[in-house]
Amino acid sequence: MNVPSSNKRTTKNTKKVLIGVIGRAGSGKSAFARMLAENRALVLDADKIAWKLYSNPTVRKNLAETFGRKIFNKEGAVDRKSLGEIVFTNPEKLKRLNAIIHPLLVGELKHRITRSSQKVVIIDAALLLDWPLARECDLLIAVESEENVSLARLKSKGSGIKRARSILENQRSRQEFRELCHVVVENNKDLSELKLKADKIWQERIKPLLDI
Repeated sequence: MNVPSSNKRTTKNTKKVLIGVIGRAGSGKSAFARMLAENRALVLDADKIAWKLYSNPTVRKNLAETFGRKIFNKEGAVDRKSLGEIVFTNPEKLKRLNAIIHPLLVGELKHRITRSSQKVVIIDAALLLDWPLARECDLLIAVESEENVSLARLKSKGSGIKRARSILENQRSRQEFRELCHVVVENNKDLSELKLKADKIWQERIKPLLDI
């Protein structure tokens, strides 16, 4: 388990403030990250960036060798649902997928951070704590919700209850997020309440970092 040792960065890019937003599936972390970004910050959505990597020829070759051709649709693109059904019910296969994608993903995130013209960069990544990049963050924020709330949100996005439970079972526990992050945001109600919390954290925890 990789635990961020401090909130000090070791990269040369000291002018940027890096904020990590982390949470389990269905927690609402991406919505929270977007709310923070309304303060003229850049959001790097790790999930969306990772999905673009699936068109990389080397990645496609490694995926085919690891999971077979059944994960590709008729057009030859990776079928996200088919791949998800394989990895979210098998921890070992999920590790194999992460080993293929994560090195490239972290490299792309660092590249975008370096190129960003925004002073505040928000990294929206469920698995950020598994990467050394977590140690570069000035602030790590965990967004969490009760399991029944997370399950309901996942179901509303098209996941069956069995798959939704499998996804949550393969992620860190809420307690781990609480122990490893600087701030915990509970998100069990509506978006208006979450927005109030995002604004409060920006004013009290992020804005002061801009003056350091």
